[in-house]
Amino acid sequence: MLSVAAGMVALELVVSARYGFHRDELYFLACSRHLAWGYVDQPPLVPAVAWLATHLFGTSASALRAIPALAAGGTCVLAGLMARELGGRGKAQLLAALAAGTSPQVLAAFHLLSTAAFDMFFWAAICFVLLRILRTANQRLWPMVGALCGLGLLNKLNVLFLVVAVGIGMLLAGRWRMCVNRWSAAGAAIGLAMWSSNIAWNAEHRWAAVSMLHSLHQENSGLGPSLGFIPSQLVVVGPALVVLWLPGLRGLLRSAFARPLGLAYVALVLMYTVTGGKSYYLAGMYFVLFAAGGVCAEQRSETREPSRGLGAWPVLIVAGAVVALPLSLPVLPETALAKGPWEGNINKDLSATTGWSSLVRQVGAVASGLPPRQRQALVVFTGDYGAAG
Repeated sequence: MLSVAAGMVALELVVSARYGFHRDELYFLACSRHLAWGYVDQPPLVPAVAWLATHLFGTSASALRAIPALAAGGTCVLAGLMARELGGRGKAQLLAALAAGTSPQVLAAFHLLSTAAFDMFFWAAICFVLLRILRTANQRLWPMVGALCGLGLLNKLNVLFLVVAVGIGMLLAGRWRMCVNRWSAAGAAIGLAMWSSNIAWNAEHRWAAVSMLHSLHQENSGLGPSLGFIPSQLVVVGPALVVLWLPGLRGLLRSAFARPLGLAYVALVLMYTVTGGKSYYLAGMYFVLFAAGGVCAEQRSETREPSRGLGAWPVLIVAGAVVALPLSLPVLPETALAKGPWEGNINKDLSATTGWSSLVRQVGAVASGLPPRQRQALVVFTGDYGAAG
């Protein structure tokens, strides 16, 4: 498990300097020079991480991506720990960590400084603590859940969907009494207190973030409910991993104590399908499914199919990762992005990390050709925030 996490961190760091800044990273850099408790289009966490990274490591793409790379390793560890909570031993933990570290959406998200990467990390951490509560009935862990939710909300409001889905899962599984006690109330208070700074900022700025979210939803989900969300999960999670997480979902739904998380996954699929959510919004929920799938595979190898063992599983997972690697990380020459199957439409995030140096040179050449008096008053207008960055 730890070796997989270390390998994940190393891989992300090795490729972190290839290509260039992502357009969002350029924006986060600009925000980090004006730290606040909120911004029009995001909560404050990622700009704060950008500020920390630049002060620790300098201003470069690899510097910004160091902390997300560490979070990627932490997410692999959390997947392995969840397998342990579900009763899995070493092989199950290894499978869970390996699946977490090779899923295309995980590789791609943690390559960049982004809200999506930390959203996955916080979801994994929340699910791990919830599993511990469900297994041990230790109510004193609810404040930790609240703190993780508070941090997650300072990164991305997507955590609210997880909170609602877990509540639905607890209710349908008949475990709702675990959510009604002084410790869960303390957790809710902690989460709200941590999030309150961002709420106050929005109130002070006429709920600018709410207006922005509404505009984005209109732009990205104008067609309303989309059944395409369901098949998209097979692609973004990784086709090779379907044979792991689908049995994992079945295992959760049949579990004596972890059933609320299986029901939460189903609730999330329905909510995102109805609201037209983006395919990666559900990414953070797959770590617990990988964990459950690893446990199912381990149990199956030891009981019903002992002769087959688990040897083929790592090979299958790694083979799937090798196929997905060029689509997830900058391992190909930069010029290859504009050719053949690697065209920018396959992975728009990778395409958004190229071409900025050339653009800067072109603008610089035009600016240097202007008379001195015009250069002093020069203002550059762009049609895209990435170009402005």
